[in-house]
Amino acid sequence: MQELVLVAEDGTKVLIEAGALSPTLKYRQFETSSKEAGGILIGEYRGDDLRILSVTEPGELDQRSRCRFSRRSPHHQEAANKAWLSSDSIQTHIGDWHTHPQDYPLPSFLDYREWRKKLPQRPMLLVILGRKANWYGMWNGEVFINVTEYEY
Repeated sequence: MQELVLVAEDGTKVLIEAGALSPTLKYRQFETSSKEAGGILIGEYRGDDLRILSVTEPGELDQRSRCRFSRRSPHHQEAANKAWLSSDSIQTHIGDWHTHPQDYPLPSFLDYREWRKKLPQRPMLLVILGRKANWYGMWNGEVFINVTEYEY
């Protein structure tokens, strides 16, 4: 995957490094038996902007069904902690990703409800992978903001 630049309505820019989302592609839900998958985005804050470097993949303890993913495996937090320690406190959990069994996904009511309950009071990138396209959004600590791909 090539690098991708996203721009939020509030002007925040997000750089997704080339290959950072590549591990997620195998979880796209092409089959009716495919279960939702998800993980966290690991990256760094650059002033008001975000840089995504890697992701975690689903673990054994994560709860997965056709239309639901619930992150339960401790390896997600362990990966964030490891990135934090190995980067002199620069890299951290900077967003979440999960799949939907749709060509062009949109967040569900449940997605919004869970994000409001669980996301910290700082900017976080949200990614939903569909079969043909991805949805990108941002939580700014208070509200959700639309994000679009930047065209060079």
